[in-house]
Amino acid sequence: MRFPALFGLAPWPDRFFAVLCIALVVLWLVAASALVRGKRPALFVAWFFAFTMVVDGLGHSILAVVSIGYFPGLFTSPLVGICGLWLLLRLLDLTDRWSVGIREGGRIDADQ
Repeated sequence: MRFPALFGLAPWPDRFFAVLCIALVVLWLVAASALVRGKRPALFVAWFFAFTMVVDGLGHSILAVVSIGYFPGLFTSPLVGICGLWLLLRLLDLTDRWSVGIREGGRIDADQ
């Protein structure tokens, strides 16, 4: 892994990186399932995921410039960043609808 080396850290073993990525995907899938069922605490994970996607979209391009060459993920990360922006917009709408429902004392459904 080249990323930790940019900060003077020891490289991450491939196995660690793979387990970390799989664990995060599982966490985000669980959160998505909870959001569909109207569980507001899952919004924290969803917002974190959306911001992470946007940072990833920008970060790989910035790291390519800093390393003066290709950086893994350079070509796919802009798509991830665009998806992250789309998710942020969806979360803004969802959060707003849920907060209106809470103020009005009504039951909140994710598909409203």
